Amino acid sequence: MPGVWVRTMTKNSDQKRRIRQRMQKTGESYTTAQRALGFGKPTLPWHPLVKTSEHESRRLIDIAVKAEPHLTHFGIGVYKQNGLSEAAFVQKLAVGRTELEAAVLEVAACADWLDLQKAILTYNPRHSSYGYKHRVERWVDSQGGPHLYVANGSFIAAALGLGLAMKRDGPNAYFKLSERTVKATSGR
Repeated sequence: MPGVWVRTMTKNSDQKRRIRQRMQKTGESYTTAQRALGFGKPTLPWHPLVKTSEHESRRLIDIAVKAEPHLTHFGIGVYKQNGLSEAAFVQKLAVGRTELEAAVLEVAACADWLDLQKAILTYNPRHSSYGYKHRVERWVDSQGGPHLYVANGSFIAAALGLGLAMKRDGPNAYFKLSERTVKATSGR
């Protein structure tokens, strides 16, 4: 019995060392580095129709929050931010960021939907990220899987993570997506 305990501890120590090395190299959090190295467990059961992996979804979120520092699960900024003290804003921003980082399945579904879209040269004024998030939900529903809620910030994270240009409009964003492909994948 003691041999099993020692072997397990050695394995965990090696994992922790590798995780900490990656953290130093990349600046990632412990959990992000752990999952990137394949040591972490998926946080949610994965949707049967979502093709983008949890690992790729986390990578998209990391790219997005670097591109837009105020990105949260809510969208850009925090809900009802007018009148908040600086400390309250920072606290709500941190909570919203944590919620976004946990929304890997939502971001993955948005990335799948965005892979079906065609880029255009100008921003599509007919839909903001808030409207697109509803289209992703309907698209997932139309595929026959269980319903998946998608937040505004999750859509923005997927789009920014995939390198789409964004035009900000309050907590929402506009993107350069073809109306034809948006309608074709609306899931109605």
